[in-house]
Amino acid sequence: MRWPLKFSLPICFVFASASRDNGVAVYRRRHDNTLEASQIIKVGALVDNINVDPVTGNLWLATLPKVMDIVEHSKNISHFTASQVLEVQLGKPSASGVAFPDHKVRGVYRNDGKELSASTTALVYKSQLLVGTLHTNMLYCEMDFQAEPRQVSFLSDHNYWISCESPRANGLISEQMQPFDEVILDFMKEQDIPGASVAISRGGAVRYCQGYGCAGTGRKVQPDLMFRIASISKTITAVGVMRLVEEGKLSLGDRVFGPNGILKEHSPTENGDIRLLDITLKQLLHHSAGWDRDRAGDPVFWKVGKHMNVAEPVAPSVLIQYMMGRKLQFTPGRRHAYSNLGYTVLGQVIERATGQRYEEFMTTLLNVMGMKQMKIGRTRKNELSDKEVEYFHNRHPRMVKSIFPDGCKVPPQYGRWTMEEADAHGGWIATASDLLKFLLSLESGVSGNRIISRETFQKMLDKPLFEKDTEEWYGFGLDIWDNGSSWGHSGQMEGTSGVLTRQCEGYAWALLFNSWAKDLDLDGLVKYALSRLLSVSIQPDFGGIFPSSILTEDKRQLITIMVPKSHFWPLYEDVKSRGFELTWLNAYRFADALYFNTIFFQNANFNSAMSVYIGLTKDACRETLNNLVGLRPVHIETYVDDNDLLFALLVTSSNEVSWTLDLDLTVAQHRKNMPVMFKSGFNLTVQCLTEYKGRLHVSVLYEKVANGECIAEFDLKPDYYQFEFHRQAKEGLVLSYAKAYHVKGQPRFSVIWTNEKAEISRTRHNVSKYGFLFEMREAAKKNCYAKCVSCYNNEDVLNFLASWNK
Repeated sequence: MRWPLKFSLPICFVFASASRDNGVAVYRRRHDNTLEASQIIKVGALVDNINVDPVTGNLWLATLPKVMDIVEHSKNISHFTASQVLEVQLGKPSASGVAFPDHKVRGVYRNDGKELSASTTALVYKSQLLVGTLHTNMLYCEMDFQAEPRQVSFLSDHNYWISCESPRANGLISEQMQPFDEVILDFMKEQDIPGASVAISRGGAVRYCQGYGCAGTGRKVQPDLMFRIASISKTITAVGVMRLVEEGKLSLGDRVFGPNGILKEHSPTENGDIRLLDITLKQLLHHSAGWDRDRAGDPVFWKVGKHMNVAEPVAPSVLIQYMMGRKLQFTPGRRHAYSNLGYTVLGQVIERATGQRYEEFMTTLLNVMGMKQMKIGRTRKNELSDKEVEYFHNRHPRMVKSIFPDGCKVPPQYGRWTMEEADAHGGWIATASDLLKFLLSLESGVSGNRIISRETFQKMLDKPLFEKDTEEWYGFGLDIWDNGSSWGHSGQMEGTSGVLTRQCEGYAWALLFNSWAKDLDLDGLVKYALSRLLSVSIQPDFGGIFPSSILTEDKRQLITIMVPKSHFWPLYEDVKSRGFELTWLNAYRFADALYFNTIFFQNANFNSAMSVYIGLTKDACRETLNNLVGLRPVHIETYVDDNDLLFALLVTSSNEVSWTLDLDLTVAQHRKNMPVMFKSGFNLTVQCLTEYKGRLHVSVLYEKVANGECIAEFDLKPDYYQFEFHRQAKEGLVLSYAKAYHVKGQPRFSVIWTNEKAEISRTRHNVSKYGFLFEMREAAKKNCYAKCVSCYNNEDVLNFLASWNK
C-alpha cells in the first residue's frame, strides 16, 4: 500500500503484510524508487488487506486471529473462523530510523465467526465501515467519531450483516410454488430487501409458509421468525376495543376526553380545541377524530418532552396531554384522516377499561387463540428477541439522533422512535403465519374459539356514514375494498414493511419484510405472484426475449412492458413473425436506461402491414414523413436518449384518411392550433409531450373524423386523473389516448377523450409493476384490449398508466 504523507517531509511509505511477524511491514521509499525496511508494527494476528483512511491516513487492517481455522473454513464455509478489524493510528512520521515511533493499535471489531467469518478487507468512508470476507458475506457498520483527532467508538449495537448472495427461499421448496417464490425474490432484489416471510391461506386454511433471504447476523429467515408489523398493529388494537365493547365495558359512542370521558384526566387546555370533548371511540377507530397528519404533521414522531418538562421518549399519556393544547384539523366524525395518534389513544382506553397494561390484555386474548409469540417489540437492536429478525435501513438519513437520553447517533430503526411507546398504533411483532391466523380467526374463529363474535366483526367492516359513493373505506382497524368483500391492513416504518390481506376470491396472506420497500403495493405483488400459479397459460413463450408480457384469452392482443432498448428489435421481429402488428409504442427512461411498452394486435384492422421507425431525430422524422407515399402515420412517440430528442413512428396504408402531424411545437403553439383544427373537423389522436432541455416539446397527430367529438387535456396531475376519467365517462366519452410525462420531475398526464364506441372502458394509474401485471392478466382473461400503456416515475417507483376497451 503506497501512501504519500501530507507532511513537509519529502518522503512516502509502503505498507505490506508481515505474515511471519503477525504485523505490518513499513518501508521507506527512496528517491530512486528503491525501498528501505523501516519498521514492523506488530498487531498479534495475520494481516490480510491493508487500507488507508482517506481522511486521517490511519491504517485499517482486516486480520485473521486464528490462522489454522482458515484451512477448514476454505473447505467448508459452515466451519466458523474468527474475524477482526484493527485501526493503526500512525502518528507523526520520523525523518529517519523507525518510521512511526508513536503508533497505536486499536481493536475496532472482533467476533468468533458466527456473525462474520474470515475477514479479509476493511474499508472506511467517513463514519461507515465495510468489512469483506473470504467467501460471500460482508458486514456494514456505523461508527461514532467524536473528537479531533478522531477517536473510534464502535457502535456494536448497530452493525449490519450483509449477504452478497441473491436471496433465496430457505424453507421447504415446493415445485408448485416455485413461480410464486420467483416473483417475491425478484421483488426483493429490485428493492434491496434482505429478508422476507410469507404465509398464504386458501379457504380459511394456511396452505404455504416460506422464509426468504437473510435475517441478519448470518441467519436465514425461517417461517418461525418474528417481524415488526408496524401499522398492522392497529387491527390488533381495534379487535381489543371491540372485545371490550362486546363485553359491555365500552360503548362505541363513549366520549373519550373531559370530565365525562373515559380518560377524564385529559381535557382541552386554554389553547386547545373544545371539539376534543366530542371525540368518540367510533371516531378513533374510523380515523375520523379530527387529527390530520397531512396538514399538521404526525404527533407520535414529535419530541414533546421539552414542552412537558419530561425526558424523551415520552409515555403515551404525556403525548395525549400535550395534544390537549393543540387544535383539531376538522370537526370529529366529518371525514377520514389516518391518525397514529388516534390509535395511541385507543391503547390508553384499553388500559383504563381493563385495569391491565395494553400488551398484557391483548396477549391474553391472542394466547387463547393459539398465537403465543405475538408481542410488543423492543427498540434497541441488542434487546431484540432471539426469534426476531434484524432490520435494515435503505433510505436517508442513515443515522439519526437517538430519542433515548444518551442522544447518540443510531440507525433510525433502532431509536428514531420507540416500539414500546408505539404499542397500540405500530409496536407489535409477529410471525407471518401467526398474523395470518389472527386475521382468519376474526372471520371463522379457531377450533370453536373466537376473540370477537361474527356480528361484532361485521361491525368492524361496516362503511362509515361519512363515506359516500365508494367501494373502498376504512372500517375499524381495517382497510375495506371490493365493496366490503376484501379487507386487511398494511404497515411501513424504517426497517420494515408488510401487508395482511383477506381477498374476496378466498385467498389471504401475510407478507413481511425486514426493510422498507419503496414500492408499497405489496398486495399487487402477492396477487401477481399468485396469478403466476393460476394463469400460466396466459404467459406466452417467445424465447425469454422480454421480461413481462400478457396475451389475451382469445390470443388476439399481446402487451409487453419494460422491454429494454437493446431487446426491442428482436422482440418486434419475433412477434411480427407470429402474425402480430405493433399498434402502440411508449418509450421511457428509468434508472438511466431506456425501455419500451408495446401493444401488438393480431388481425388488426389495417389493409397492409405496419411499418415502424424508432430513434429518429427531428430532421430524420420530417424526411420520413415527407417520403410517405400511400401511407399515413397512426402513432408518434417522443423520448430522450443519448441526450437528444428522438421520435418513433408507426405508419400504415392511408385509406384516404386526411391527417396532419405537427412536430416539436411549444405548448403555446399547440394551445393555439387545437381549436382551429377541431373547427375544421379534425380529431386529435396523439398528443405527445416530452420535457427536453428545460421545456416541453409537443408533437401531435390529427385525423379527420366524420361526426367526431374530441376533448384533449394535458398537464393533468395523477391525483385528479381518476375524477376526470369518471366525469368524461358520464358524458359518454371514452379514453382513446393517455401518456405520462414529467415536468421538473413531477408526473403529468396527456389524455384524449373521444365519442368512440366501446362496450367497456376502464383505466388504471398509480400502480407499480407487479400490481399492474396482475391487473393486465385479469383484463386479458376477459379479452379487454389495452388502448395505451405508459410509465412514469413516482417517488422513485415506476408506475403505470393504462386504459382498456372491449
